[in-house]
Amino acid sequence: MSPRRRSRKRGGAVSNLLLNAISYGGMSGVTFTGLRKVLKANGHYDMANNRARLRLAVHRLVAKKYVVRTRGRRLKINPYGPRRWRRRRRRRRRRMRGRRRRRRRSTPGRRRKRGRRRSRRRRRRRRRKSRRRKSRRRRRRKRRRRRRIRRRRYRRRRRSRRRRYRRRRRSRRRTPQEEIFSEEKEVFSEEKEVFSEEKEVFSEEKEIFSEEKEVFSEEKEVFSEEKEVFSEEKEIFSEEKEIFSQEKESQEAQAEESPEIST
Repeated sequence: MSPRRRSRKRGGAVSNLLLNAISYGGMSGVTFTGLRKVLKANGHYDMANNRARLRLAVHRLVAKKYVVRTRGRRLKINPYGPRRWRRRRRRRRRRMRGRRRRRRRSTPGRRRKRGRRRSRRRRRRRRRKSRRRKSRRRRRRKRRRRRRIRRRRYRRRRRSRRRRYRRRRRSRRRTPQEEIFSEEKEVFSEEKEVFSEEKEVFSEEKEIFSEEKEVFSEEKEVFSEEKEVFSEEKEIFSEEKEIFSQEKESQEAQAEESPEIST
């Protein structure tokens, strides 16, 4: 009987789950708390018992350059991928293999004793070599930058020369149609200027008309107020007229009654 294999949980390994969860964030990235929430919502991973394991997996992905940390402590998938890191590791391994072979060839039959002086010398040599490598890399970078700058300048010069040459050719060779077209273009530009001036005059007239309109509206409001006052005065006058007529009638009635009393 073969031993029982443990049944894996659905959703793949922790790193795959993390990469799928980080991909939801897009270019802006995901925070650690957001990542935990996504995993908890998916239900593929037990967050309560595996917090430390999750942090360790995130650190591994960052170290292997699968994931990059952005500003604000966010996690984001590396768009360039972990290629550069792999190349460096391969080079280091090759160099280490070469050193081991040299040591074995130089010590046939017996092993050399490792003393403190030799270990110090080796350290110094390694430091010197590392410094030289760094200086070589810097020089290469500087050369590449200079080449790029030179290429850009050369391309710009070529473009400017081509443009000048094309302009000269156009200015030298002109067909009668082009001359007619240039004349029409000049006429059109003059008409355009005249039209712009007329437009400005029209805008000024429009502003004056709007101001006059506002004044007219104000006068209209004043006239309406005066009309209301006149109507009120008219009503008062009519009321006074009615009172006067009533008083007149009462006086006439009294005058008619007074001779009857005297008789």
